[in-house]
Amino acid sequence: MGHIMTASPASRAVTRLETVLRILAGVFVLGALLYQVGPIWSRTAGFFQTLPFVSNSIVKVSLLLGICLYAAGDLIRRKGWC
Repeated sequence: MGHIMTASPASRAVTRLETVLRILAGVFVLGALLYQVGPIWSRTAGFFQTLPFVSNSIVKVSLLLGICLYAAGDLIRRKGWC
C-alpha cells in the first residue's frame, strides 16, 4: 500500500507564517512608495510637510520590509524547524 505524505502541523504553520510575512512585505512596499510620492503629489503635499519625519518613515517602512522578506526566506533551512 502506498503511503500518502501529509504535511505536518509545523510545516503548515511555517508556510502560513511565510505567506503572512510576504503579504506584510507587499504592504510595506506600498507604504514606502506612498511616503516617497506623498510630498510630490499636490493633493497630499500638505500632509507630508515635515520632511525629516517623512524620510525617517521611509527608512522605518523599508527596514520592516527587509525584515519580513528575510524572515520569510527559508525558515526551515535557517532555523532547523520541522
